[in-house]
Amino acid sequence: MYNFQKHFNELKEKAGLTNYRIAKDLGVDRVQLLRWARGGVEPKPEWLYKIASYFEVPMETFFTDEPKMNYTATTGRYTSIVEGLRRLGYLDFHDIDDDRIEVEFNGEQLGIWSVYHQTFVD
Repeated sequence: MYNFQKHFNELKEKAGLTNYRIAKDLGVDRVQLLRWARGGVEPKPEWLYKIASYFEVPMETFFTDEPKMNYTATTGRYTSIVEGLRRLGYLDFHDIDDDRIEVEFNGEQLGIWSVYHQTFVD
């Protein structure tokens, strides 16, 4: 489905972190993190979001061989990747009101996005 193992290990090496440190910081079982890092299983969407946030990269990083970020500072959106994920059926959005958008990933609610704050909110 996606390239989590490859990108996770690249990000880990680049940051100079160990699996133990990442597991401790994220509050995930170290054995589970090792399974993800070795490619045995893929993390659920909520963990994928937490890991992407931890490394300060967009979730979309884990979905391509070579991510092509179309980031525009004025909108704060990764438009090409988000649109691609949407077309493939991985990502869906539902307007709640003028500021809040419900974001679903693989049919599971990922969170509520605030357009004004450009972040997920409770």
